[in-house]
Amino acid sequence: MSPMNALLTRALGLALVHLLARALLGFAVLFWTDRTSPARTAALVLVVACSMSWGFADGRRDRLRHGDRSEADFPILWLRAAVLGGLVASVATWIAGLLPYLSLGRNSLLFELTAGAAWIVLLIYVPAMVGVGLGRVLANRVLARVG
Repeated sequence: MSPMNALLTRALGLALVHLLARALLGFAVLFWTDRTSPARTAALVLVVACSMSWGFADGRRDRLRHGDRSEADFPILWLRAAVLGGLVASVATWIAGLLPYLSLGRNSLLFELTAGAAWIVLLIYVPAMVGVGLGRVLANRVLARVG
């Protein structure tokens, strides 16, 4: 996969996951008001788990294919994907917040593009890097067992 395709796939995929989590959280806030705390936690866990599992798959696949001679620059790839995903998710969330019956908060576009995007970048980048590290460590165990 080319580097641009890898970047766009990760960014748009995780932006979609974040938008879905925020939309489900918006419905929960409107229609399930006494259970918003578990809904917030579930939305957070969904985004973090998706990011971490994708990073895990990247790290594991890279280590099994290339061993220690990896040429993949996952920190930069994931940072660029997180920034793009954060900006796309922020704009999409702001647009979706204009729809009726979807309580996503009434944040301004400026807020969504700054503080909202920064939070999304952290929710994507940090778990992905943890996942890459775990994937590589567990792949090393597989390689040590095999040969």
